[in-house]
Amino acid sequence: MIPLSEEDRLILDSVNQLMDKYNERYWLDKDIKREFPSEFMNEFIELGLGSILIPKDYGGIGKGPKMACAILYLVNVKGGNSYVLHGHYYNTSLL
Repeated sequence: MIPLSEEDRLILDSVNQLMDKYNERYWLDKDIKREFPSEFMNEFIELGLGSILIPKDYGGIGKGPKMACAILYLVNVKGGNSYVLHGHYYNTSLL
């Protein structure tokens, strides 16, 4: 179990709420229609979740790979598909 700070819990709560909105039905519809989940991705970025790996000195959240993995896990567990986040996180981890 990863020890979580209050900030970590707030971040994961945000992901939980996001996944309640973009539930398994949303992802199934996107898969059937072969559409990119733009609505999910836009809201994910608007919430600041895309900057988890970006250092605070560069305007990010600076939480590191453990939190990024926890987010990816939670997206999948809640019925989503984190494939859309992998490329984003791979690129931002270079900072």
